[in-house]
Amino acid sequence: MQIEELLERDIVSIAPEATLGDLVEAIKASKRNLFAVVAEGRVFNGLITLDDVREIMFRQDLYDTIQVRQLMKVPAATAQIKRHDAIGDEPPFPTRPIPSRPTPYQGPRSAGQSRPR
Repeated sequence: MQIEELLERDIVSIAPEATLGDLVEAIKASKRNLFAVVAEGRVFNGLITLDDVREIMFRQDLYDTIQVRQLMKVPAATAQIKRHDAIGDEPPFPTRPIPSRPTPYQGPRSAGQSRPR
C-alpha cells in the first residue's frame, strides 16, 4: 500500500485570515467536519474540526470578529510527501514550521473581565 492511498483528497480548505462567518459558509457547503487552514502559496497552517467551533458557530455577533487562525489547531509537526513518479504531482499542501501559536479564541468577555494570559 502506498501512503498516497491513505491521504484524503476532498478536505475543504480555508485561509487563516478568513472569519468565523466565512468558515460557517464553508461548513454549510461541505459534507466534511474537518477543514484545512491553508495560507497563500498552499502552505498548510493547521486544522479546524466542527467540534472546535460547535459552541460558537451560531453566534452571528462573532462572525466578523474572530479569524480562523484563532480557532485552528496547529500541528506539532508536519511532513511533506514527495512523489517520484512520471506525473510529477506535488503534495496537496507544502508545509513549513509554524513559529508561534496564535492566540486562541477564549469566548466573550464580560465588562471589566480580562482574559487569562
